[in-house]
Amino acid sequence: LMDDSLIPRFAGRNAAYYARAFAAIQSRSGPVVSFNPVAAIFGPLWAGARGFRSCFFSFAFWTSWR
Repeated sequence: LMDDSLIPRFAGRNAAYYARAFAAIQSRSGPVVSFNPVAAIFGPLWAGARGFRSCFFSFAFWTSWR
């Protein structure tokens, strides 16, 4: 299904990590669920710093509202 020779072109020096990740995704049936805690914590800060104000303020409103 996948041409493994394209992974190094896509991922560069992280090719081995992505090859394992893509193989794990292909070996499963149904949706693949994962959670990245660093992205969950720092994602809204990154969005605010990059000018994605709506994403940042949506998260800020959601967390303060709860």
